[in-house]
Amino acid sequence: MKVFGVLIDTVSIQKYIFSTNNLKENLGASYIVDDIYESHLIETVHQMFPSINKSFFVTTQPY
Repeated sequence: MKVFGVLIDTVSIQKYIFSTNNLKENLGASYIVDDIYESHLIETVHQMFPSINKSFFVTTQPY
């Protein structure tokens, strides 16, 4: 079985997200990025590698 590592960086999207002064757009874009990471990416990795504890992933909590 081949295993590949992938690094996903969402820091560079911050410039795009905050290029508008519209708070609603900023919050929506931030939510989408967070949802992709929390719901989809972590769950997919956990399904592929059940022995990896989900708490291994570092996430930020909203204020």
